[in-house]
Amino acid sequence: MLNILKTTAGLMKFGRLTKFYMSNKKNFPVLRLNCAEEDVLKVIISWDRKFEQIDGLQHVEHEDAKKCLAKYVNDPEMITHYFRVVDFIKYENGKVLGKLASELEESDHFTRMTDEERMVVNELKSLVPKNSRDVVNLQRSKFATIAKLHIPDVLPKHLWKFGVRIVEKYFIKK
Repeated sequence: MLNILKTTAGLMKFGRLTKFYMSNKKNFPVLRLNCAEEDVLKVIISWDRKFEQIDGLQHVEHEDAKKCLAKYVNDPEMITHYFRVVDFIKYENGKVLGKLASELEESDHFTRMTDEERMVVNELKSLVPKNSRDVVNLQRSKFATIAKLHIPDVLPKHLWKFGVRIVEKYFIKK
């Protein structure tokens, strides 16, 4: 039963991330897709559900979700297409998350943060590539749900609750 819930959570996570990417893709670098990958995008988007209503369900790490995805798809030829899409989205969203953390560090809020929250900001800042000019600008409040989904992907487990707190305190209210 726990594996079924984990698989469901992972698929819903990828569905939400992919739906967000597609609705904002003009802001992201172009992902050149072949026909199979275009079909994959549509399938992944169909997995999006309102999982926020189920506490903790969004806390699935990217690699664990990929393992569940591989079992669910169960087609060695197709799984590489799925992995390419979800890895691209994670990488691009990570850059945005890092950029927002950098901006947060430069704000007045940073001085009022706890030590753990500052550690989170420092961890997230490392997601910004050296050439940060190509990182898109997304409104914090629009990106908040996506940021919370990526917290388990980019932070050590002991910082997850602080990462979610930062998103809720500083991203949603902006």
